[in-house]
Amino acid sequence: MKHTIVIISICLYCLNTAAQLPAQLTVTNYNETNGIDNGRVTAMLQATNGYLWFGTTNGLLRFDGYQFRPYNSPVIINSISKMAEDSNHCIWMSFLGGGLARFDPASGVFTPYIIKSSKDPLLATAEISKLFFDSKGQLWIAVTQKGIVKADFTNDKFTVYDIVPASNNFYTPEFRKIYNTVYNFYEDGSYIWLATHDGLYKFGPSAGSMIPVRAKPLVRNSRRFDLFGHLVPDNDLIWLSAWAGGISSYNKKNGEWNLYLPEPAEIDNTLSNGVINIERKSDHELWLGHGGKGLGIFNTVTKTFFFFTNNKLYPTVPEADWSEILVDNNKNIWGMNRNGLLKVQVPEHRFNYKSWTVKSKMGVVFYLTDMLEDDNRRFTSTSFADGLYVLDKKTGKERTIPVDFFSNGEQSFDIRQLMKDSKGNTWVITRDYICLYDTIAEKLVKIKQPPTYSAEKFTNSFTGIAEDKDGNMWITTKRNGIFVYSVKNENYIHYGNAEHGNAFINAAYLTDIAVDAKGRVWAGGPYGFLGYAVAAEKKFTELKKQTAAHPIPLSIQTYSLFADSGGNIWAGTFGGLYFYDCSGDSPVLKKILTAKDALRSNLVTNIQEDPLGNIWCITEAGVCSINPKNLKITSYHTIDGITGPGANIKITRAWNGEMRLLTSGGYYSFNYEDKQTVGTAAPLRVTNMMVNDKDIYYEAILEKEGKISLAPSQNVFSFEFAAINFNRTDKQQYSYMLKGFDKDWIDAGNRRFVSYTNLPGGNYVFMVRLDAGKGPTKEAVINIPIYIRTPFYKTIVFFISLAVLLLGLVYWLYRYRINQHRQVHSLQSKTQLLEKEKAMVMYEGLKQQLNPHFLFNSLTSLSGLIQTNQVLAGNFLEQMSKIYRYILKNRDRETVTLAQEITFLESYVQLQQTRFGKGLQVYIDIDPDHFDRKIAPVTLQNLMENAIKHNIIDTNSPLRINIVCDETYLVMENNLQKKDFVETSNQQGLASMKSLYKYLTNTLIVIEETDQTFTIKIPLI
Repeated sequence: MKHTIVIISICLYCLNTAAQLPAQLTVTNYNETNGIDNGRVTAMLQATNGYLWFGTTNGLLRFDGYQFRPYNSPVIINSISKMAEDSNHCIWMSFLGGGLARFDPASGVFTPYIIKSSKDPLLATAEISKLFFDSKGQLWIAVTQKGIVKADFTNDKFTVYDIVPASNNFYTPEFRKIYNTVYNFYEDGSYIWLATHDGLYKFGPSAGSMIPVRAKPLVRNSRRFDLFGHLVPDNDLIWLSAWAGGISSYNKKNGEWNLYLPEPAEIDNTLSNGVINIERKSDHELWLGHGGKGLGIFNTVTKTFFFFTNNKLYPTVPEADWSEILVDNNKNIWGMNRNGLLKVQVPEHRFNYKSWTVKSKMGVVFYLTDMLEDDNRRFTSTSFADGLYVLDKKTGKERTIPVDFFSNGEQSFDIRQLMKDSKGNTWVITRDYICLYDTIAEKLVKIKQPPTYSAEKFTNSFTGIAEDKDGNMWITTKRNGIFVYSVKNENYIHYGNAEHGNAFINAAYLTDIAVDAKGRVWAGGPYGFLGYAVAAEKKFTELKKQTAAHPIPLSIQTYSLFADSGGNIWAGTFGGLYFYDCSGDSPVLKKILTAKDALRSNLVTNIQEDPLGNIWCITEAGVCSINPKNLKITSYHTIDGITGPGANIKITRAWNGEMRLLTSGGYYSFNYEDKQTVGTAAPLRVTNMMVNDKDIYYEAILEKEGKISLAPSQNVFSFEFAAINFNRTDKQQYSYMLKGFDKDWIDAGNRRFVSYTNLPGGNYVFMVRLDAGKGPTKEAVINIPIYIRTPFYKTIVFFISLAVLLLGLVYWLYRYRINQHRQVHSLQSKTQLLEKEKAMVMYEGLKQQLNPHFLFNSLTSLSGLIQTNQVLAGNFLEQMSKIYRYILKNRDRETVTLAQEITFLESYVQLQQTRFGKGLQVYIDIDPDHFDRKIAPVTLQNLMENAIKHNIIDTNSPLRINIVCDETYLVMENNLQKKDFVETSNQQGLASMKSLYKYLTNTLIVIEETDQTFTIKIPLI
């Protein structure tokens, strides 16, 4: 065991020292080995529904984050050069040999188009440099060396606009063609801005005006930096990339131009300053593809360049042909190189790391061990550094307080835990001493210390602290069990594993302690101990783990304990995360979460709860969150911004609810709400439907017919579905249901495929949804109605024909049996009607009992109040009106909701308490979850009146009535103090009520009477 702990410690040290390294970009190469077998990728597009589309030299591909699906047309050339999406979600594409086509993903139909021009027949076969749809849905086609074309394929109308017209005398005719090329478009409402081979232009579509926007007039034979290929809008600025011209910015508001070169000293070197493509990265950064340096970033604030390719810190980013860059909705960068398609994934950094500066370190590395704050101060404890940091929130000043340590021990400041007790005191547990923070003197004060571990005064090595329900402090140690400190008496009770302890615990090395909902104190240790104690009994009950593989009970090696907001206990062990329900008299082990349940590792070392009630834990392989309602686990690691997580991390919860991971050299902060929605924002799509192993385009069928209609022989079909997310496909969880066949939702986990076979004819609806960290998201549900025609031999017509034949053979017998059945049915109906009428008459009599006696008493009380307290009399009269209004409103109803009956009863109780005062005490404790259940109207009032009628009511011996509820019954119980004589009792009230409920439900009324109590249980309907 000792060797195991040493090995784990070494591993954890290595993991945590890695936390200081810069996060790496994740690069994925897609080629023929993992889905792309259609040739070289030449064009990229992300559609509005989330799919990525790739044009290749051999056709069209769709990528859903999991797999590539090819779409090829047998009648057109499939060597794609450019792509764009129209408002109907159709994909338009141009081809390397000229020409266009439109692909409808809903129907799978390719439609070819040709640009027609009597003035220039070569337009039909010319190379296309860009496709663009403006805000009105108009298609603009940039044709290499031929300007732009406004295309109307419906009416075969095409209008050509030159960038450099034939009338331009600055260029020779040969160069005029070269410069007459547009590479990119941007529309701002007034103009369409064009990035061209001849600089920046603003184009007015309505007037057809083509206006050059230049930094300076053109000069022949001069160096040009405005051979623009791409542009990105940024408020009033337009950023442009240029071959051999770096990056330029143009301010539309004031007309100012600026030029930024990656290598200003090599101004004549085309390769050094060739920025081929730019795309938006953030508010102040641009992604860029460089002709020689590869992938890079340009900071639009500092005006600086940074390149990943050939950077020692980012060896995973290869050289590539970054002439095309696509930034998807998940902020991944897509590019192309000679080996295939590249995806560069930037770590999301949902966990933001902040380093901690110390004055001195007492070793190679130091740790933040705990963080605690209130309205005035923030306390941060360290190990192997300066001790305790105390930040004054009002002044912003932070001071350090060193801690004492034993002279014969390790010479270092080592604080293990901070705790705020129920009285607001701050406890500081160091390795060697138990201290309180003095808010006046602003220093640590040692309380009375327990006996040390040995006569040589070796430290107890304190590890943790918890406060029990009586205000006593339970302190765990590594060497000497547990000490319980009475704050009131300033003395200790010692739980040790030797005779000198006041009480016994079967462990000396304990790592953590917690208090559950019933006040039991839990303790655990790594040498195989987990148990709990009731303070009054002064003994620990040890829990054991027993499995089929290990019939001999095995002790649980425990590293952390946590009591959640419900008082349940979570125990982090060497074998997983244990969840105990502590609501009852004895704890119940509900679940052991392990790697089989998607826990990152079975070794759990720290636990915390966020404000939403989700449980977070640290394992040796990562950070996990658990939804306690369904025990679903979400994991976080390097890709989420945690570099090198290890078991020495501690999770704390800040005063404002922010969660923090304390580690070596600093801490990570994160918003717990963001973590719980990971994987839920991705659009959900049914990516494929197959019937009898053949693809069908279900979307087009649904749009036309509203449902998928299938023949009887087509009763075998399957679906594939995906949340379109290109970062963390492993986080996506799905559930599905075929309504009409499946009884409930089926949890599919990461599985994205479902098949149904040999379904009978009928109507069905296939539904699929995403499951988020907080449970299934009911909003993101896809519904596909399906109708399967029933075979003739299973149709109603067939069965009717068969039935007619059989009926003809047994006609007279059938008539005889039908007549008998009708007679019996008639008698049964009359009997049921009579029973109902009888029950209702009995119940009407039951309700009428309320009127004379109750009315007489109420009017008598009202008369007295009118003379003594008119305000109270008014309130009394208002309650009476509510009671009779309720009776009149519900007199024709068989049942009312429990909530309505409780509201009515409260008015009735107020009247009776006006009459009897403190002699009548009524307690109602009903869970709101039962308020929608039904009972007969005025049931509770009758029961209450019955209790008042039959019992003595006196201030000195009050009548106590308790009303509670369980899953089956509403229970009313009163203490029994019977009257010798009951004047108005006819002994028929409860009997009538029994008859009524016998009619309403099969569950009988239960009446129980003892010497002390009278209880009646009314069944809930």
